Amino acid sequence: MDTDIDNYVSTPEKLKLFAPDLRYVPPVVPPESYKDSIKELVAIYKENIEEKGDRRLRTTILGGNLTEVGVIILGIMPRVTVAGRVVLEELEESSSPSLYRAEVAMEEISTGLCQIDVEILQAIKGQLGVITVAQLSILENLKEVEAGYSDLLKVIAPDIVAPLKKSKKKKLF
Repeated sequence: MDTDIDNYVSTPEKLKLFAPDLRYVPPVVPPESYKDSIKELVAIYKENIEEKGDRRLRTTILGGNLTEVGVIILGIMPRVTVAGRVVLEELEESSSPSLYRAEVAMEEISTGLCQIDVEILQAIKGQLGVITVAQLSILENLKEVEAGYSDLLKVIAPDIVAPLKKSKKKKLF
């Protein structure tokens, strides 16, 4: 966070003094290590996005509860960003040849989540027409997030991605 603004918003008391109408939200604490960052990113993936998992995002989108989708997105965006930064810093420090792939994947994830967030706002305001159009558009962006996550996990946690590939069902026709 910008150190100049820290003097005004770093604690609930300071924020209340300078901006009483705002609610204090504590910053996301970065994971302590590279391994913890990977665990955090994998947990977010399994809880919200993974194809064979609960897929909380997809089921909530299909259920039409876009407000809840927005809450989920706003909950995971800072966690993904902070954990992703720790991963990228470690890859950079170790001069990993995978750094570029990880950076591109993180950019795809961040862009996709931001696009979903914007589309949710447009849908809630009625700017996208009927809810089905909004759902389809949001699901398309979720595919981009899934692809970015898959690419990132291939780089930072290939042992996690390998079992996912094996679990997919083969089409008979």
